[in-house]
Amino acid sequence: MSTSPTTAEPQTLSHRAGALLALGVFVSHLPFVTPGYGTDTDSWKFAVAIREMAKTGHYTSSRMPGYPVMEWVSTPLAGLGPWVPNTLSALAAAACAWLVARLFARHGMSHAWLAGAAFAFLPAAFIAGTSSMDYLWALAFALAAWLDAADGRSARAGLWLGFAVGTRMTSVLFGPPLLLLLAGSPGSGGSGRIPWARRALPLVAISAGVATAWYLPVFLTYGWKMFTYSEINGGQSSALRFATGMVAGGDPGVPWPLIGGQATVLLAGLVGCAAVALALVSLAWQPRGSGRAARLDPRTAGAAALLVALESAIYLRLPHDEGYLLPVVPFLLLGLAAIATPARVRAVCTACLLSSFCFGVDVEPPKKGLTPATASALAWRLPLSGETVVVEPLRGPLLRDHAKRERMQDVAERLERWWPQRPAKFKIASGNLTAMMYHLFPEPPGQQPYARSFPPAAREQAQREGVPIYVLPDVARRMALNERVPSIPGLIPLAGARDTLQDIQ
Repeated sequence: MSTSPTTAEPQTLSHRAGALLALGVFVSHLPFVTPGYGTDTDSWKFAVAIREMAKTGHYTSSRMPGYPVMEWVSTPLAGLGPWVPNTLSALAAAACAWLVARLFARHGMSHAWLAGAAFAFLPAAFIAGTSSMDYLWALAFALAAWLDAADGRSARAGLWLGFAVGTRMTSVLFGPPLLLLLAGSPGSGGSGRIPWARRALPLVAISAGVATAWYLPVFLTYGWKMFTYSEINGGQSSALRFATGMVAGGDPGVPWPLIGGQATVLLAGLVGCAAVALALVSLAWQPRGSGRAARLDPRTAGAAALLVALESAIYLRLPHDEGYLLPVVPFLLLGLAAIATPARVRAVCTACLLSSFCFGVDVEPPKKGLTPATASALAWRLPLSGETVVVEPLRGPLLRDHAKRERMQDVAERLERWWPQRPAKFKIASGNLTAMMYHLFPEPPGQQPYARSFPPAAREQAQREGVPIYVLPDVARRMALNERVPSIPGLIPLAGARDTLQDIQ
């Protein structure tokens, strides 16, 4: 990557500045660590897993291939409620902010703390940092590994990478970029294969050993089944199918507008995306001789580009969630800082600080959680690819996510009051709340009366047998949208769900 002759020189983030940044991020997240474990279904699967582990003392995976670092660390605290693992995620967010700031300081940005705060305040990062999700846990370890590898500390980088992989297996994608960093790190020998090989060996050996130790209980419990993943449309598939799917290509199972939306406005917010777009457009009239906010050497630029390519390929193969792209955000921002002036980068970072609090964008019914109980002022809606997109200027992504969690909590309380009076035979179409239902009312496999949805054949059978089908909020509308019908007759509203006909109009 070419840079101006007036690019910034490497700096050091002071311990005081780093500590204040981390503390500020942590405190800013605390008001949002409740209620519940989060809007993502995986956060409730995690809650079920740590409760089972605390009860039995044996490893239980929240979902394959396992997330053992976060699961084991949180298990002793399982009885204290969701605020505890959510607060640990806030600590991970604080660590990420500090580490991102160190990364930017290393490459010469004079206001590196602003870049660290900007990352932590992006909608996808802020929401992950207030719920029981593993994204920021893994990224904090991976960023620590990156900084140590850049300084030539191979063994310590391997230790951090092992913890990152043990937290989230896809962190293994950091491995090749870290090896590339070591090739140009201090003391690596610069040229010659033997010096580089000696430096790379500790990273590979230690990271593999640490990750294997974390995943050993997973393998002893599940065997080769651990090497599976959840498909977009449900069900488990093998790692082999995942790999062959990357080669074959084809339909990813998610509409392309949603794939693009997750990678942009759901990741960085409407305000953040607009700021980045304006900064890129403004490069057309940026003076050639002006200083740049950061400096990237070719080796680091190559490692960052490799990481972005690997993470993007995995995301396109399985575009479940915008959180999958969080690992690339610090390096994309760093790339922008290497080609833009300090003023432009500060403007982008400032916009990122605001992105979680205004101009929230979502679909209704949402793919996570529930539609908030009330709409904010000035909200407007528009149809797009069969969905209803809502834009809320006065309620940003974080605030909308929090409103969804509050409604989920209300539904949970209503269900707990209704459950003792439930009929002998019944079914509940629970949609996005299926994992929450299992956490509230665990039932043996095959005996659970609730399911995400019931197709027409299952509804007809229930009607013949006289079994009522209850429906939770948003579910009737989602079922009607999926089946491309105007309404789903015969469903009984439960726990705050409106009349099913009204719910889809």
